[in-house]
Amino acid sequence: MTFIPKPHEIYKHFKGNLYQVVTIAEHSETGEQLVIYQALYGDFKTYARPLAMFTGEVDRQRYPEVTQRFRFELQGAEADRQAHEADAVSGTQTAAVQTKTAKMPSTASQPAAALATPIVAQNIAAQATATAAQTTIAPVSPAEDEEPALDPLVLEFLDADSYEEKLNILVIGAGDGGVVRELTRYDRVENIDLVEMDPMVVEACRAYLPGNACRMDDRRVQIHFENALKFIRRCETKYDLIIVDSSDPFGPSEGLFTREFYGNCYNALKADGIMVNQQGSPFYAEDAGAMQRSHKRIASTFPISRVYQAHIPTFAAGYWLFGFASKKYHPVDDLDPAAWNALNMRTRYYTTRLHKGAFYLPAFLEEMLREVE
Repeated sequence: MTFIPKPHEIYKHFKGNLYQVVTIAEHSETGEQLVIYQALYGDFKTYARPLAMFTGEVDRQRYPEVTQRFRFELQGAEADRQAHEADAVSGTQTAAVQTKTAKMPSTASQPAAALATPIVAQNIAAQATATAAQTTIAPVSPAEDEEPALDPLVLEFLDADSYEEKLNILVIGAGDGGVVRELTRYDRVENIDLVEMDPMVVEACRAYLPGNACRMDDRRVQIHFENALKFIRRCETKYDLIIVDSSDPFGPSEGLFTREFYGNCYNALKADGIMVNQQGSPFYAEDAGAMQRSHKRIASTFPISRVYQAHIPTFAAGYWLFGFASKKYHPVDDLDPAAWNALNMRTRYYTTRLHKGAFYLPAFLEEMLREVE
């Protein structure tokens, strides 16, 4: 068995460019395995290459100056896996050849080339139907070895040199799966811990809200059916982002709006971590009071705390508030529109312009927040 790349893994081409594996496909007629992978630079084209060609070693005669062993070399924490598995396969194949050769008649009079069985790698022009994201699968061509340097915007978005670093995210509530569905659209997300108290919520949404729950089985999603208050107490400097998608601050969810809970979230975040949470509506007295109490507790816990707004017709008054809290980043001053736009991600609501506008609140709401800060 040969080395098989995994989806979401980052590989460096021996000419220096970075790519991310999308999936392993099978040619519908020949049965040949193909690696589908996307460039992390330029216009982010998606390519298809035969597995044997993708995992093959660099041609030393053609490229004697290259020090990289494989044409595409795995990056990150599991980088050693590629060489280890390739060496294991090579050792197995060598033993098999030696055993078979020992049983064969002498071939001393035959030319050496007659014993060789090289793999001939051919370029394939892959054909694919348009996906929801309208991704273009381009044929592999010799020109690929002459690609330009990695787009600096991508490196900036991926934390410059640490492009292999991934995001670890905690979602509290959101058993319907909508938040998880959106998070799985980002390749940088490595792990999503979803904490939901009631298993029936998840099962009901799988059955009746499949559009929301469609990514709950993503390999990066870990579902924990337990009390979020107990779960968060066990976490320390673990998460890059915490999303609290709870119900209203009354009854079972009331504990998710306490000073203790926000303090535990602070401890569970890394040094540059961010927390976002529901803040309710400012138009009804009970909701407005709960919003002020929540903001006061968050503002006393995090060095940066802001409130932003969104229009959601199915929520009370159609106008809803959310909290943004961070140990390091300001939601507007540290926004990088170019990095977001470089993702070419299609959205129905969010834009970087809307992002800025969401934090510009009406005067009455600013006054309500100042009263408790």
